[in-house]
Amino acid sequence: MNGMPRCAAAGVALVGIVGLAFLGGCGGSDAKKMAELPAPIVAFAAPIEKTVTRYEFATGRVEPIEQVDIRARVSGYLKSIQFQPGTEVKQGKVL
Repeated sequence: MNGMPRCAAAGVALVGIVGLAFLGGCGGSDAKKMAELPAPIVAFAAPIEKTVTRYEFATGRVEPIEQVDIRARVSGYLKSIQFQPGTEVKQGKVL
């Protein structure tokens, strides 16, 4: 009891001893009823042995090494799109 004065430590010890004396007198017929109860049924399962793959979750951001933004240099409307968004496009191919 490093931070506690001696008189406070003695008081705590006295309260503990008196509390144990009161609890020791409790029992009687409740203790007999507890002893007569049947053993509880416990469910259990056999252990499984298998290989576990180790993995980690990590947050991050992925960016391509090369990227091209396609912007119109003239005003107007698109009549068709000749590529699928997200796919790789070869140089010289009609977009």
